[in-house]
Amino acid sequence: MYEETCSATLVRGEQSAELMDLRMACLQHRLKDLDALLALLEQADKQVVKRATEAAVALPGLQACADAEALRSGALASRAVTDPARSEAVRERLRAARAKVSAGKSKDALAELEATATEAIALDDPSLTAAARHALARAQREAGNDEGARITEAAAIWQAVADRDDETLWDGLLNQMFVVGYKLGRKAEAQPWVDHAEALLRRRGQPDRERAQWLHHVGMIAIAAGDSAGAEAFVSEAIGLYEKVFGPDHPRLVGLFNALGASKLRGGKYVEAQQLFERAVALDERAHGSGHPDLALPLNNLALSLERQNRYAEAIAALQRSQAILEAINPKDPTVGVIRQNVGGMLQLSGKPVEALTELTAALAHLEAALAPDHPAVAGVFTFIGDAKRDLADYPGARAAYERGCEIREKALGPDHPDLGLCLLGQAQIDLLEQKPAAALQHVDRALKNVAAATSDPGDLGLMHLARAQALRATGAAAESAEEAKLARESLKLAGVAGERGMKQLEAWEAAK
Repeated sequence: MYEETCSATLVRGEQSAELMDLRMACLQHRLKDLDALLALLEQADKQVVKRATEAAVALPGLQACADAEALRSGALASRAVTDPARSEAVRERLRAARAKVSAGKSKDALAELEATATEAIALDDPSLTAAARHALARAQREAGNDEGARITEAAAIWQAVADRDDETLWDGLLNQMFVVGYKLGRKAEAQPWVDHAEALLRRRGQPDRERAQWLHHVGMIAIAAGDSAGAEAFVSEAIGLYEKVFGPDHPRLVGLFNALGASKLRGGKYVEAQQLFERAVALDERAHGSGHPDLALPLNNLALSLERQNRYAEAIAALQRSQAILEAINPKDPTVGVIRQNVGGMLQLSGKPVEALTELTAALAHLEAALAPDHPAVAGVFTFIGDAKRDLADYPGARAAYERGCEIREKALGPDHPDLGLCLLGQAQIDLLEQKPAAALQHVDRALKNVAAATSDPGDLGLMHLARAQALRATGAAAESAEEAKLARESLKLAGVAGERGMKQLEAWEAAK
């Protein structure tokens, strides 16, 4: 591209000297981004080695350096830099810190990125300020500071709009969609960013690569909101476009297979989900090898799809492999706590509540230390702890755990979010065990209302209808109870093997009454 740029102006006379200079400047930025990554790889530790492929894939492409219209109207052409030497020194530091983030060393890069963002703002460099803010927001997200990332990224986006920096604007909008819509679970708040990104996409002619990125992120927001059907549509289209652009074996497809599998899992399509997660695992192994940290997520998801089929031993084996991979790199990784939580949940489902409680207690301590006691990722542990304590007949302890799980989720996601469904169901089940049917009815009615707008797991939905049937009969509403029992049976039957445990509870209750 460098040779073509030079020839277009100096040999063929087809391009102005001004455009040649802009293209050359763009290419120089790209070359120096590569240099920064190579400098990091020359001194790589275990963490950098493990993330080397991802860091290479994260390097910005050359498409922008061939877009004459964007270059003429963009940040590089918008106005002169007041102190070029100082700007370039800040940019060099930014490149080095950005390479660290791509290589999984976000916490190490945070202080430098905060300093470069502050200095870029003071310099008022139009091609640097938004990029520095965006890099800081990405590092904050990777380091677990989602709220900080949201605030920083908003500033980066508006700076990019002001400076006509479409490249940073696009990356910033995608990051904001992911942070606000998926990680923080605020779909309504994310929608303006989704719309802004779609408008930018249309203005740029909807190239396949960018449209695939947008569809992927919209699909992730749909997953967080419990809209499995919507997620499947968006992510399936994204997969088709990514395969067209990158080929069927590109590592970028791993995340999409995971996302589509997650939506299938929530919708009760367990075998389809398992097949997608197996594709993600196989693709990741081909790209990175058998011990790469990127394998942790598809292995964890594969375990969840196996658990839904009552294949607990296989599921726990997949989780333990995932845990071993992550602990070899960073024993304090929050994902290790999530995996231990899932192992505990599967031990509880397989009839081992004592072993489950040991694992869940360790998972809780790990997550609270790695994240924060009120982080939404901690809430799921309390639901599992409630289940284990319920099976051990510790009803006060179970109720306290379910209430704490609901409290965390309500604070983070709002009182009507579908993710409150299971902790509300748990409270209803304890109400029934303690002969409090009126309270049980209130809890389960709220649970059903919360999940009504989402595509719920049919096994979970069946248990909610069963609890409601039990509460209604206990309050004397026999006819309504019978109708609710029918709904429970339909949902549990739809869940297949995952509904067998609930179906046995339903049949035992019907026989006893």
